[in-house]
Amino acid sequence: MTEGAYAVGSEDRINGFPYRLTKDRLYAGGGLLLQIGDNDSAFNLKSDFSIFAEQDEATFQRYEGILFYRIKNFTTKNLNYTYFTIYQLFSSAFQLGIQYNFK
Repeated sequence: MTEGAYAVGSEDRINGFPYRLTKDRLYAGGGLLLQIGDNDSAFNLKSDFSIFAEQDEATFQRYEGILFYRIKNFTTKNLNYTYFTIYQLFSSAFQLGIQYNFK
């Protein structure tokens, strides 16, 4: 898989809080996607590992994934994660939950 983006901002706020703005930003990269199981199976994992080249920053990586484990017909435990090795421009997140679908 490949990904790229170009963004134009209104101002440079390199030390901005709660997020950082850049007037001009370009990055591109690629990675691998791993999928085990599907929506009907008891166990489902989708995970991708990507590396990116940044215009004015160091190379960075992204790790993203969704893990589902079906407990019963309508109930699943899930884990979602997104982790970036560059902390100035992205936020990492980890979520753990239980989901019940009314059908």
